[in-house]
Amino acid sequence: MSGPRFVDNREGNTFQKSITGHLEALRKAGESPEELCIATGYFNAAGWLKVAEEAEQLEKVRLLIGAEPSPSEEMSLRQPGDPREPERTKQRVQGILDSQVRGLKKERDQGFDFHPEGFGRLKRLLEFFRSERVEVRRYSERFFHAKAWLLRGENRGVLAGSSNLTAAGMASNLELNLGHYEDPVLEQVEKWYDEVWKEATPFDLAELYEVLFREFSPWLIYLRVLWELYGEEIGDEDEEDIGLTLARFQKHGVWRARHILQELGGVIVADGVGLGKTFVAGALMEEYEKRRQRILLIRPAALKGDWDGFLSRHFLGNVEAVSYQGLGNDVQFGGERNHLKRLSDEYQLVVIDEAHNYRNPNTPTRAAVLRRLLRGPKRDLVLLTATPVNNSLYDLYHLVSFFLKQDSRLMNKGIPRIKGLFDDATQIDPGDLHPDLLYPLVDATTVKRTRQFIRKHYSDDQIPDRDGVYGPITFPKPVPQTVRYNLDEVLPGFFADFAAALMPPDREPDLTMARYQVERYLLKPDTDTKDGTPLVGLLRSGLLKRFESSAHAFANTCRKMAVQHRLLLQAMDAGQVITEKDLYKESGGIGD
Repeated sequence: MSGPRFVDNREGNTFQKSITGHLEALRKAGESPEELCIATGYFNAAGWLKVAEEAEQLEKVRLLIGAEPSPSEEMSLRQPGDPREPERTKQRVQGILDSQVRGLKKERDQGFDFHPEGFGRLKRLLEFFRSERVEVRRYSERFFHAKAWLLRGENRGVLAGSSNLTAAGMASNLELNLGHYEDPVLEQVEKWYDEVWKEATPFDLAELYEVLFREFSPWLIYLRVLWELYGEEIGDEDEEDIGLTLARFQKHGVWRARHILQELGGVIVADGVGLGKTFVAGALMEEYEKRRQRILLIRPAALKGDWDGFLSRHFLGNVEAVSYQGLGNDVQFGGERNHLKRLSDEYQLVVIDEAHNYRNPNTPTRAAVLRRLLRGPKRDLVLLTATPVNNSLYDLYHLVSFFLKQDSRLMNKGIPRIKGLFDDATQIDPGDLHPDLLYPLVDATTVKRTRQFIRKHYSDDQIPDRDGVYGPITFPKPVPQTVRYNLDEVLPGFFADFAAALMPPDREPDLTMARYQVERYLLKPDTDTKDGTPLVGLLRSGLLKRFESSAHAFANTCRKMAVQHRLLLQAMDAGQVITEKDLYKESGGIGD
């Protein structure tokens, strides 16, 4: 029975239809070939599945796979140090064969729809290639260009040409294959196949697909997931490259922060209070100093002594430190003095302590200045804060935005839009907000361990004291002590005056908050105007909380409000409308 003679994958004339149609016709006529011998330069499971329905009904199949070079590989010249022929070719062939195996594994892991039907087809493929009806060999002596389907037996024939046993070769590539039947050349083809087969070595193709059907323990699957997520970081865990004396959990924090820095150009170090964020930052600074890169430390003025001592003790004297106010007042950012010793573009690493103070994106002397500092040449940013979220989830968004400049930067972490993630999270009631929603972002950008976490996972860890002597980690249990005092003796009548200013029970308060409820002073009241009373209530509550927290902070806030009220009145008297931004600037950023 004559078979297909010309196959080019055009206009429905596909190799898949031609070979399966011929095999089906032979089977229905009771004349199936005794053996099907396939030669191909490349194989993939998707290609086999296109012809499997008929091919797997045959009694005997031999599959000979070779190494087909790319044009660049085929034309490459021998370089100094390369082995001589034929060893050079054997090495190149083996490299391509190894690459083919990697490609087969990738296709196995990513190229199939893992639904019941797809698994069923793969399981059938596995069972067939595990049966005694199939033999698979690989030819590794030379590059292998041959592609042929040889049918042996009474109705013998060969369909040979350019089609590899791949999905594209079977159906979509432009190919050229010619069929020969009852032709004297068939004896030569059969002889050629048998000779090359003897030179080839057995290849366990089925083993590549068995892994899909093995059963693994949940623990092993969990470890595999962890490896997929964090495996690249294992190579960073080189204890010898950290000069500072650190506890083991602090070293792990350095390694993790370093990995995030390398990937994103920024990291938030948000370990709990007392866990050594300063030491983690110091170890990172040390790495940049070793590379002779400039470092700028931005810290609160109140922490100048602490940081100066730390930098001196750990030989980080080249780190330049500046306060928030100093940076905001630098001439490079529109200020009045030279607080920075260098041009802002010269710093390769910027470290900010108590970075939550930069969470408000609208502060002109902080967030705006930091954004200007981070413009220009690429530089890395380390944000130190134990409380990245204070008032709103957007606090965290504004912090990561300093180094995640593109909204799609975490697409590879399953986060298509960073802003959209926070928008979604803020729409959920805090009591119903599941940690998993923001975990991918926090995990990608932040090093955060709590004291409870350290107790659980580093219970046997040792931590050095100021003299470098190691001892066990201890977290002293706080014992609150009650201190009683009579405020009326110190400030007679203070609480009565305080209540009269904020909210007396029987009259208007002394602090009217007129600026925040101007609708009360309209010459012609407008019922459609939004009532500012709720806002005023929140402000009064905020003042009480501020006083409860710190008398000094309360005084600063009152001073800021008074200055801004006075500036607002002066502008109104001059017939001007002052914006909030200008008001803030004119008031000198009091309370910033």
